[in-house]
Amino acid sequence: MSMDHPPSVFVSSTITDLDPVRKELESFIGDLGMIPVLSNSPSFPVDPNLNAIENCLKLIKEKTDIFVLVVGARYGSEAENGKSVTNLEYLWAKDKGIPLYVFIQKDIQAAYWEWKKDPSDDVLNLNSASLGFNSI
Repeated sequence: MSMDHPPSVFVSSTITDLDPVRKELESFIGDLGMIPVLSNSPSFPVDPNLNAIENCLKLIKEKTDIFVLVVGARYGSEAENGKSVTNLEYLWAKDKGIPLYVFIQKDIQAAYWEWKKDPSDDVLNLNSASLGFNSI
């Protein structure tokens, strides 16, 4: 990845439940000399003519070099098409062809494999306080 500026790293996740993780990532990314981009940061560029989802997608399309997705227990806000905002952000980053890093809360990943065995089981009723993550 050759560029004339520090890479910008977009962090995608639900906010309220993963705020401590987001703050750690913001600090870590900055310490690496990269530009952390988080939608709840005061430095997040906002186009007043766009809604929150459109602002995030525009930034991914135009200025994001690396995409980090953190998946926790919450689905988050939905767009008009029923997809979560984080899902849309991920799909846009994937379509752009930039490096993607996905981290899944351990409890969620374990519940997913249990659900795959029996989709009728409500295994996703989890304690979201656990902040252990697996990368994929």
